[in-house]
Amino acid sequence: MSCNTNPKLVFQGQTHGHNGFLLSNEKVYDLLNSNNSKILKPFLIGDTLVGTSDKTPKRHVIDFTGLDIIDASSYKTLFDIIKNQVLPDRKAKAVKQENENAEALRKNAKAKVNKHHINFYNKWWQLSYGRQNLIKKLPEYSRYISCSRVSSRPIFEFISSEINPNDALMVFLLEDDYSFGIIQSIAHIKWYQEKCSSMKGDPRYTPTSIWDTFPFPQAPTLNNVKKVAEASIELRLKRNQIIEKYGYCLRDIYNILTEPGSNPIKDAHKKLDDAVFAAYGFSKRKDILSQLLELNFEVALKIENGESVQSPGLPVCVKKKKEFISEDSVKMKLK
Repeated sequence: MSCNTNPKLVFQGQTHGHNGFLLSNEKVYDLLNSNNSKILKPFLIGDTLVGTSDKTPKRHVIDFTGLDIIDASSYKTLFDIIKNQVLPDRKAKAVKQENENAEALRKNAKAKVNKHHINFYNKWWQLSYGRQNLIKKLPEYSRYISCSRVSSRPIFEFISSEINPNDALMVFLLEDDYSFGIIQSIAHIKWYQEKCSSMKGDPRYTPTSIWDTFPFPQAPTLNNVKKVAEASIELRLKRNQIIEKYGYCLRDIYNILTEPGSNPIKDAHKKLDDAVFAAYGFSKRKDILSQLLELNFEVALKIENGESVQSPGLPVCVKKKKEFISEDSVKMKLK
C-alpha cells in the first residue's frame, strides 16, 4: 500500500562491516568533544536492547556516512583510526576480489563477478552500509521505535534519536505513543508472524511483506487514540518497573510471559490490545488476520480509486500531536 511506503518510515539499521569502526564507551570518553560528537555515535545492537537491563549501547561507532574523504579527514583523530585499522583490510579484500574476478572471467567471459569488497574499498572510510536516508532523518525525531530484526515475537521499544541503530535492529520513524501501541499490539504481532521471512529458520522482520501491507486503523476517534496511547505508556512503565526491581531484561520479561497464570505484563498487553481493537472497530469474535486482510483490501481499493486513506502514524483527528509524544526512551548514559 503506497500510504505505508511514501514517505518511507521503516529502515534496517547500519552495517559497520569492520570492527575498526567501533570503540568501547570507555575509549570514547577522551575523544568526545563538540566536534567529534557529530561523528562518534552510540551504536545499539539487538541483543543489548532485549538482553540487558539498561538497554543502552556498550560501544560507539565512527560514522562518516554522507561525508567525502576531504570532509572525513577533517576529523583527524577519528579518520586516522579508520585509516590505520580499516583501510589495510579493505584494500587486501578488494585486491583479492579483483584477482578472483579476473580468474573467473578468464575461464568464462560471461561469468558473474562480485564487487562489494571493491566498492567498500572505494569508500573505505565509510561504514559498509551507512543507511544515509535513515541517518539524515533521525535528527528530525526525538525518538524512534525499534525492535530486533530477527525474533519470534518482536519486542518494541523507544530509542533516543541520539543513538545509531545497528543492522540487527529495525527502525520505525514514529515517535508517538499511539503508533507504538498499534505496532506492539497483537494485531501487528500476528501480521508479523504470518508474513515474516526467515533467517536460518528464525522469523525476520521484512518491511516489504509486513509493514508495506499492514493497515493502520482508518477511522479511530480521538478517544480511541488516547486510550491506545495511554495503554502503550502503561505497558512500557510496567516493563521498566520490573526491570528496575528485578534486574531483568526485556527478553526475561517476555520469556516469563509465555508461562501460564496471571501476569501484570499480560494484563497490560490485554489492555493495549483491547484499545487497539476498538480503534480498528474489529470484533474480538472474528479472526484478527482475516479482519486485517479485509482492511488491507479496502485501503488498497481506496488508493486505487484516488480516495484518501489513513497512513501509519497519528490519525487526522489529532490536532495537537505533541500531546501524544511522551519522553521515555532508551538514552545514552555516559559519565
